[in-house]
Amino acid sequence: MNNNFNPVTIPIFSFVPPKYKYMIRKGPGVIFLAILILITIYAAVSSIRMNVIMNDFVEEVYPICPEFELKNGKFDIDEPIEFSEEGTYFLATNEIPGMSQKELSDYLMGLDEPVATAIVIGTDTITMFSNNQFQSYDFKQIKGTQLDKDSAFEYINTMVMPFTIIMFALILVFYIGIYYLAAAIIQFVAYIANSAGKKELAGNELFRLTLIAKIPVFIIFRFGGMLGLNVSMFVEIIVLIVYMVVCVLAIKDDEPEALPDNSMA
Repeated sequence: MNNNFNPVTIPIFSFVPPKYKYMIRKGPGVIFLAILILITIYAAVSSIRMNVIMNDFVEEVYPICPEFELKNGKFDIDEPIEFSEEGTYFLATNEIPGMSQKELSDYLMGLDEPVATAIVIGTDTITMFSNNQFQSYDFKQIKGTQLDKDSAFEYINTMVMPFTIIMFALILVFYIGIYYLAAAIIQFVAYIANSAGKKELAGNELFRLTLIAKIPVFIIFRFGGMLGLNVSMFVEIIVLIVYMVVCVLAIKDDEPEALPDNSMA
């Protein structure tokens, strides 16, 4: 199977450094399809998990959520809701008109734990904090809008599937872009290993090697992350660098040459 690699078998044999001599001779289209299949699976699994989480959230929150209503530019709720968990703070109440951006900033500074995202809903305004930015909206600006508990959760239910599809597309495009960008940046390691090991790999072969060597790292840390494996980006980079060096040095010059395969798909 020295030259019979395809987009399905490349991810499997990417865990076998001696096979890289033959895999790097495949055309860029074959390698791209292998990466595309891998990231598509990851995006699909991630999106499905998000879909399940959102559906579970609706099912769990709806029964315990008090009745509320937004009407004529005023927000009203039967009883206040307040919670702070895992860097997220939420408050919905009719006991205050709302918080200005400065008031919310001062309030968050006084909390025991740092907050990355915050939402405060009062009778007149909603103020949000995310990505180190504050935004405020006055309900008078949407005076003609009416919203209550049932219509709000119904809207959320109708948006779960479109949101899942959008998340799938965003994850797919983002990870493909990051995958190739990271490979372009870190391929210098393959050049160093190629020179130090006195190999004679061409530049395009070294780039393909970098792309393929990233596959096991992606599988271990991205899919492993879904199972609770959490490591820093620094650890991922170190593992990738070490594995790239191993893959370059595993290519034996005295092996019979494989017939070049420049197919694009």
